[in-house]
Amino acid sequence: MTTALFSGGDDCGFSYRSIRDAKDGSLRSARFRMEYLWRFFEPPADKDFKSELRTEFNALYWEMYLTVPDLNKCPYGPS
Repeated sequence: MTTALFSGGDDCGFSYRSIRDAKDGSLRSARFRMEYLWRFFEPPADKDFKSELRTEFNALYWEMYLTVPDLNKCPYGPS
């Protein structure tokens, strides 16, 4: 069972908030991609990943994006 990647509140960075709150367009698509990757990344993720993502968004997004294809469970990611 996957938990939600994004959580409410204003104690987060601009990138996190922009993607979390997007209603349409490319930011909304980015949120859907991140939530898809999260399904595969959550089991091996550090226990503090979600709370740190709120303030260290760019670095942790890339960690997830580069790790998931190596788990051999998800076809989405860098080639």
